[in-house]
Amino acid sequence: MNNIYRIADKNIRISSLFSFIHVYCDEYKTDGEPDFEVEITEADLKAECKTVKADIMGGWVEVSAVYRKIAEIMPKYDTFMLHGSAISVDGEGYLFSAKSGTGKSTHTKLWCKLLGDRAIMVNDDKPFIRVTGGEARIYGTPYSGKEGLNTNISVPLRAICILERSETNRIRQVDFSDVYPVLVQQAYHPSDREMFDRTLELLDRLSQHVRFYRLSCNKELEAAEVSYSAMKGRNRTMRLKNEFLTHTSGDEAYLVPSGRVEFRGLVKGNELLGEVIGLLKTDTTEAEIVKALRSKYNAPSETIESDVKRAVEVMRSVGALIE
Repeated sequence: MNNIYRIADKNIRISSLFSFIHVYCDEYKTDGEPDFEVEITEADLKAECKTVKADIMGGWVEVSAVYRKIAEIMPKYDTFMLHGSAISVDGEGYLFSAKSGTGKSTHTKLWCKLLGDRAIMVNDDKPFIRVTGGEARIYGTPYSGKEGLNTNISVPLRAICILERSETNRIRQVDFSDVYPVLVQQAYHPSDREMFDRTLELLDRLSQHVRFYRLSCNKELEAAEVSYSAMKGRNRTMRLKNEFLTHTSGDEAYLVPSGRVEFRGLVKGNELLGEVIGLLKTDTTEAEIVKALRSKYNAPSETIESDVKRAVEVMRSVGALIE
């Protein structure tokens, strides 16, 4: 029996001995032409039984065998598996990785509790990551741990965080070299040498698109607040450059460059932009700006966060900020 499934932007024909794999992958079913085929034989199942230490060649063993064959081939398509719990917030992806049992799933569930409908679980165990010249994207897959938490979506991957347990919550941004050994350990290792080398190359390329963090945390909601604020970039200190002049007129705010900067235009916005500009005249962070405006405006927190983020991005795009 066989069907075609779209996983990580590739159409894969799966030919199986048992039907369970087709139930397992049903949400990823497609009618497109296959990019490659995975066929499971009795010999594959016997080998997988030894690998996963199973006594019976059943549907679950075949699920594992199919995953392994897909992961072996994917580096050919600039894609590899990285063990972790991946979540999307406002259309951007964040991956938490660590040894099994550390609490990756627990932490992403805290993000869901903190952020509500803004947070979508991409994959809770075995997401795929595709690295191209322009970006890194993380994909939901059917292979998502004991609870089966996954969504058939892909989003740009913004940050990867290595998690460890602690009684207190603290996070720091680190260099790629700091987390590289853990990433190599948590990535799937193809048995084919060429594909394994390709996986290491993709990991190196990942460093061009993604920020890296180390998080020590407990299981309280505060842990999610700490990691979310840092990984969204809201704790980065910034200040308005002296070369930009500000002006307000009624409910409108203006940001005007002097002759000493490259930008030759005018930034115009509402009262909130004026408030953001005013707060940026001294060193501050996006999180501190959001906190200040929450106390002044009777508006939903997510609206204020979105408006502040948009204002900061506009000022960053015209080179108005020192960071």
